[in-house]
Amino acid sequence: NRKNGLWIAEIRHKYVTYQLGYHGEGKTGYESAVAARKEAESMLEMGFDFFSKWYKVKYPDYTPINRAERGYKG
Repeated sequence: NRKNGLWIAEIRHKYVTYQLGYHGEGKTGYESAVAARKEAESMLEMGFDFFSKWYKVKYPDYTPINRAERGYKG
């Protein structure tokens, strides 16, 4: 994020973006963002229902963003 210098982790599934938090600056922040993304990918591999429950517990302050509702195609 150029605005505050932090790394942002997110994952998309079927036009919905799931935010995985802001992470520190530099290499440490990058590695933390990558780890958050990998954890989310492994949860998604267990099935979307499992991922959805995990996401609500792990990231209760974030609301998934449905990009299709905003007019995005892809």
